[in-house]
Parts: sequence; structure tokens; C-alpha cells
Amino acid sequence: MMAMIVILATLAAVPLMLGNAYGALTSGYIVVNLLYNLGAAVVGGYIAAKVAMRAPMVHAGILAALLVSLYALSGFRAEPGQPGWYPAAIAAVGAGGALAGGWLRR
Repeated sequence: MMAMIVILATLAAVPLMLGNAYGALTSGYIVVNLLYNLGAAVVGGYIAAKVAMRAPMVHAGILAALLVSLYALSGFRAEPGQPGWYPAAIAAVGAGGALAGGWLRR
């Protein structure tokens, strides 16, 4: 669900804010991207907590740890055109959002 939200939001945001996928990232686009990643992570954490038979926050925490692990596997390297802090910000937003979603469900 999280990936679907991010993919659909990206497909909408890129043409609206950048004109094409190869344009330089603007600060506005980065803020919007962080916000919809946060929203997707909250939804993911909420769902993880909802389907948990017990310990909903543990399940949301596991999702948060998985998100950070995936970003760590990427080496926290920024792609061309991205600020150096951006990968770490995405990881933090993902983990925090997953925990927030679990807390909302709890």
C-alpha cells in the first residue's frame, strides 16, 4: 500500500511540478515529496498495527526498522540533482511516519 501511494503521488507530482522526470528537483517538489512519503508511511504504520494480532506498536516499529534498513542498503546516496541530506530525510520521514501510524491505530 505504501509503495502504491508513493508511486501514484510521484506520477502526479513530477509532471505537475517538474515538467518531466529529468528536470532538476526544486525545493517545492522536495517538500511535497517528503509530505506524501510521510502520508504513505503513516498509512503503512496504521495498517501494520491494524493487522497485528497483538502488540500493534511492535509491528509498526518493525515496519519502521524495515524502511530504515532499505534506505541503508541503498547507502544513503543521493541521486543526481538531490541534496545530500535527502536520503536520510526520506528514511527519517518513513520511520517516523510508520511509528505515528501505529500510534494512531493504537
